[in-house]
Amino acid sequence: MRFTSAIVNFLALTTSIFIFSIHARTLYTLGVSKIEKRKPKPLRTGYRCDALDFPEDSGWGNNYRIEGLRKVVKQSCGIAKKRLQMTEKQKLDREMHSFWTQDDPYPMSFPQYEKFGFSKEAQVMPLPRPMQTEPGSDFVVFQPSDCKVLSVVQVSRDKVPGNYQSCRIVQWNKTLLDWLAYPGDYQEHN
Repeated sequence: MRFTSAIVNFLALTTSIFIFSIHARTLYTLGVSKIEKRKPKPLRTGYRCDALDFPEDSGWGNNYRIEGLRKVVKQSCGIAKKRLQMTEKQKLDREMHSFWTQDDPYPMSFPQYEKFGFSKEAQVMPLPRPMQTEPGSDFVVFQPSDCKVLSVVQVSRDKVPGNYQSCRIVQWNKTLLDWLAYPGDYQEHN
């Protein structure tokens, strides 16, 4: 008896929701809401690096938001500035220390700065893949003097060490994957 009353209540509830949603749609299409008339803008601007294991423009790859890149550059810019201001003795001491402790070599100078038209002091820092902690094949190139993001590059498709190709600037709408990849990162708006 309770089961049948639960079914009847469920059917009544779903029917009323269906009827009210139809009326809500007709009010919306009559022009009550002006949101439809505006052209929606993409919510995210950044760089897209195609996955190296898939064909170009296959849709597989990583999107990097400009805000996220600025955070990475801000963190590594201080390290790069300190390294540029080191004396020769300090550089030698650091090299010996990093030899014994396996210190992280990044950020480091960008080897193909001439190919991309950057200044000689351009630095490169690996980017973590979304939802992963280890760095991938994508790198952010930045200017340590003013902490400015210059570009995002990735290891070339021919996978020759030290050979890079540029990632392209794209705009995209916020997706569920963005929410999962960058939790708590949505206080700022573009």
